[in-house]
Amino acid sequence: MSFIPLGMYHGYGVPGYLLNKPVLNKHTRFDANDTVVVTSSSMQGWRHTMEDVSVVLLKIPGDQTGTMYFSVFDGHGGSKVAKYAGAHLHKFVMKQREWDWDLKDAINRFEASFS
Repeated sequence: MSFIPLGMYHGYGVPGYLLNKPVLNKHTRFDANDTVVVTSSSMQGWRHTMEDVSVVLLKIPGDQTGTMYFSVFDGHGGSKVAKYAGAHLHKFVMKQREWDWDLKDAINRFEASFS
């Protein structure tokens, strides 16, 4: 792995924060059930590590509604928040009392809790 020398800067982020060549390896996954087929793909790119997190839950643990959950969280300079959101966001939305009968209202109530 090589880094951009401090004198060189290609316009993205803090000089020295990005690699001088992107990591182009792609990781692709396929998921399917009786209803859907899902494909997701990721690439590290210019960052030192993969900072993004994608989640595919064709069956959400503990859910009785049959709802599926798909999300992508961009690390924006670090993976900690993306990893936390990927592991827990759906659980917080599921705690809303509307979850069992109105998914849109459950999401709106959860979002409103930040106001």
